[in-house]
Amino acid sequence: MGLTIAFVMAEKYQRYHGFDLLRGFALICGIVIHAPLALRIDDIVGDTTNVQIPIIIDLISGWIHQWRMPVFFLIAGFFSHMKMIKKNVLAFAHDRVARLIPSLIFFSGFYALIWDSDFGELFHLWFIYYLFIISIFTSFFQYVSQKLETDYVDKFLAYFADKKFGFFLYLIPITLLTFWGRTDGIEGIIPKHFFQLEVKPLIYYWSWFLLGQIIFTRKHLIVFTQKLGVIIFFVATSFLCQFASWFLLEHTEIRGLTINFFSASATFSWAFLFIGLFTKLICKPIAILNFLVKVSYPVYLVHLAPAIFFGAIFFKLGLYPMTIFLLNIMTTSIASLAIYFFFIKFTPLDWIISGYSKSWLQPFSRRVVE
Repeated sequence: MGLTIAFVMAEKYQRYHGFDLLRGFALICGIVIHAPLALRIDDIVGDTTNVQIPIIIDLISGWIHQWRMPVFFLIAGFFSHMKMIKKNVLAFAHDRVARLIPSLIFFSGFYALIWDSDFGELFHLWFIYYLFIISIFTSFFQYVSQKLETDYVDKFLAYFADKKFGFFLYLIPITLLTFWGRTDGIEGIIPKHFFQLEVKPLIYYWSWFLLGQIIFTRKHLIVFTQKLGVIIFFVATSFLCQFASWFLLEHTEIRGLTINFFSASATFSWAFLFIGLFTKLICKPIAILNFLVKVSYPVYLVHLAPAIFFGAIFFKLGLYPMTIFLLNIMTTSIASLAIYFFFIKFTPLDWIISGYSKSWLQPFSRRVVE
């Protein structure tokens, strides 16, 4: 399928609402893993070794960490390729600069101010930092590719996706790149500051971004993941590989290729299991999904502050860690939505997050007189 055919297909564009739902689910899971974060900060609890966090919280957090950020990059790659094909590369690059850079600068500065840290610290915003870098390089490669009247993703990277069960071969480079992206195959390696560029982990997450682009050019993969037998297969491999990687990490000295293979296989299986389930579940737009799409990015930006703030309050009240965990999920979610509606949605701050043209407040727009 060449570039011309891709543009023709773009005219018959179909929105995959399941990806929007999956993105919203990953956002909620982000609140879940940050709900007990205050219990891991010495300045709040005194000595974290004296805080007994229930094992179930660690298991839930470990499970979410296993797949969440790779899935975020995969979804970003899917929608990025869609925008570059449906519109054009320069429009996509402009959108990335306009939406990511102002948000990154403003909110990293905000967190640095309230927590008295150095400006430029990324905190949880490292995803935006990496996404921006990946988006700029992707724009360049796609632009050159179009000038050569081809599509490097469609023609080269998606080659194995056309083979029977060929997309499982992408697990090979992901396994090898897990050496670069995760310590012992489990813990993600992330940058802490604007000027701390971890190239190898960046390439690891870029591989998931590319996988999202490949899925966009080969949408039959989505249909494949929706089959009942495939879903059952991914359920089995997800749990098997997840527990195998945990077992190797906790009970053996085995590291290297073995644990990286099980870790990569678990992430790969969870990702495609969720793609199959969510795209099968949601086939048409619904009001709650549109709302989730709208608030997902702002909530991602602001949720860390209330998560730590309320977690600290609940700890000072003497609540048990499990109670803090469950209560903080609810309070952080409500507080993040309140921040969005009171301080973002109807204010110029939404120009930074959503862009002026997509904001509710547009005082400089011309009124159309009928």
